[in-house]
Amino acid sequence: MENINIVITSDDGYIQPASVLITSILENSKYCKEIFFYFLDSGIKEYSKKILKDICNNYGTNIKFLKIDSSIFENFYISHHIKHSSYYRIVATKYLPNHVEKFLYLDVDIVVNADIYNLFNYNLDGYILKAVKELQGYERIEELKIPNGKYFNAGVLLIDRLKWDLFSVTEKTIEFINNNPSKLKYWDQDALNAILYDSWGELSNLWNAQTNLYYEIEEKMSFKEKKNIDKQLFETYLIHYTSFAKPWHILCYHPLRKYYYDYLKLTVFKEYNPMPKKILELLNEKEEIIVFGTGTLAKHFKSLLKENNKIVAFLDNNKNSQGQKLYDIPILEPSSIVSIEGLRNKKIFVCSSYYLEIEEQLVKMGLSEGQHFVEVKYGYNELLLGDIGE
Repeated sequence: MENINIVITSDDGYIQPASVLITSILENSKYCKEIFFYFLDSGIKEYSKKILKDICNNYGTNIKFLKIDSSIFENFYISHHIKHSSYYRIVATKYLPNHVEKFLYLDVDIVVNADIYNLFNYNLDGYILKAVKELQGYERIEELKIPNGKYFNAGVLLIDRLKWDLFSVTEKTIEFINNNPSKLKYWDQDALNAILYDSWGELSNLWNAQTNLYYEIEEKMSFKEKKNIDKQLFETYLIHYTSFAKPWHILCYHPLRKYYYDYLKLTVFKEYNPMPKKILELLNEKEEIIVFGTGTLAKHFKSLLKENNKIVAFLDNNKNSQGQKLYDIPILEPSSIVSIEGLRNKKIFVCSSYYLEIEEQLVKMGLSEGQHFVEVKYGYNELLLGDIGE
């Protein structure tokens, strides 16, 4: 059989999810020895490379790091969680070995619960690439003036390398990006859709199950069906965590977040906790804590606490919440904290998107950031490698 060529890329901050992606692919493949990973590299650390090489060696799989020139992307538009490395896929064909005629590109915020051969084996039917529709693509179609009304998600791309180069897709994509910076919302994905609108074929949602797909399906399900949601619907999906909050973030409410951690346990990052180290250290110092906030972030924060961390009170500025209980713990008006035996052996953990306003409020009450209260951010611990040492 032909080699299964898979292209991935990330910077050092995403080596953990890259490890999870590779592990999930190999755990579910019957053809590990035929899989060739090509990692587009603009300077990740040698230790990061060793992590990925060790995973592949354990499964008898091949991985090759392709050093690329990233200077052409320096002025490209980035935002949110997207880094310049996201653009590297558009130059993949310039660095792949000549014998690679077909390859699969995958984002690293993905886990694969099926044999990747079944996706790679799809016939391209004369198209330059095959992909899955972007569930929210309708908003980009009008802005980009896509005539056929179709828009794909670029996180999973099955690509005919020869047709890509024949059509000069790399050059046309870069040209579009340089000439239309104001039109870009979803980065190179917008550019690829603008120039390939009539040159791509559609794959089933099965092969790029974006986050919104699960919520759409859940809305149509009965309570009984929801109890068996994993077995009934999602065991063979390629799960793409497309929301801003990823599984390695504190604030991730994806219904299948657990799959990420199932595969994570098979990697060197198995002890990873999405709680930032600073917060973990403070939690180890304080057995009794106070949480400012009662929303989603506060609830996720509580779910990650150890048994020895006791929340003695929630604080909320919403008068309708004050006097109520959350997890059988009282919700208090913030100024009442002076009655909770002082703060000598306690610390306030602020779990709210209104942190700046709350910080000002607490400072006016005579409290200081760091000594009396600390912000719990919804993002992830940037030092992913730091959990295992270098």
